Amino acid sequence: MIRKILPLPLLFASIGVASCATLPPADVERVEVGTGASEQFDPAKTILYFPAGKPLPFHITASGSIFEKPVDHTETFRLNRDIYAWGNMVSFDGKKWQPAKDVLEGSVTFFLNPKNARFKAVYNLK
Repeated sequence: MIRKILPLPLLFASIGVASCATLPPADVERVEVGTGASEQFDPAKTILYFPAGKPLPFHITASGSIFEKPVDHTETFRLNRDIYAWGNMVSFDGKKWQPAKDVLEGSVTFFLNPKNARFKAVYNLK
């Protein structure tokens, strides 16, 4: 079984978590991705901050009896602008919040073929 823990998909997974309010409550914690904060968090009580220009970890793991040896590898990526994520909302300044579906679009695809297996993530601002 292949298991991947990826900050960018984590961003979009956290965006997909349903939220009743349109603004984060005052008591939410702001966590900068890539700072070593716990992977366990409550999406309703946490704003994830993805800073622009800073290397952000992209962690890939694969393990199980099907593999000769486990893989545990980290790549990095950089964003063009700051992104804050809370529930299904995003902000580019941490103040003005918008539904993610109104400002971001993208896809994550796994390609399996005889030559290789690839992971592809494509995200754009609308």
